[in-house]
Amino acid sequence: MRDFFLSIVQPQLCPSTEEKTPDYYDHVLNQVVYHQLKAAKDGTLDCLKDTLRNIYFVKERIVHGQEHTMNEEYVDAMESASNPKDVAKLKAWAKFVQLYSQNIRQFPELAYNMASTQAPSGAVYKDTMRLAAPAGHDGYPLRWRNIPLSDDPMAIKIPVKGVDCCASTPKNDVICIASEEFAVYTT
Repeated sequence: MRDFFLSIVQPQLCPSTEEKTPDYYDHVLNQVVYHQLKAAKDGTLDCLKDTLRNIYFVKERIVHGQEHTMNEEYVDAMESASNPKDVAKLKAWAKFVQLYSQNIRQFPELAYNMASTQAPSGAVYKDTMRLAAPAGHDGYPLRWRNIPLSDDPMAIKIPVKGVDCCASTPKNDVICIASEEFAVYTT
């Protein structure tokens, strides 16, 4: 089943595709990771490079409204991983999805750019750089000059009706709530 589902999804995991998806595409997209995890009995999760660690797959899931299920799959994958390096990579991707899913939903054509501007030492950047980039055109890709050297300490960013709420990791112990008129930081 895993190979069948992956064969349906695989043509869509590229910078741009003209291929029409089957009527049952949403179901297949929703099931492929489940079957990958069932097939990975030895705890080796290299197969997730094609799905949970692939910006084009992440974009597809978000565009099709499946980010909540995908968040649960990251947790399931981390629990079944036997290698601590796999856990760290999946954790980085899960955090990226939490932080950027709203932006990817709004600007799916910039998903690759969002992933490629992560810290160069991180899993999201490294996994994204092994994939083909979208064709360049006037104004794309955007080039960041201040790419962070290490992981973003923010754990979650929630924009709600003009108010942004950001929380860092417990280690950094910072919360910021801001609107156009004021900002509150607590430590």
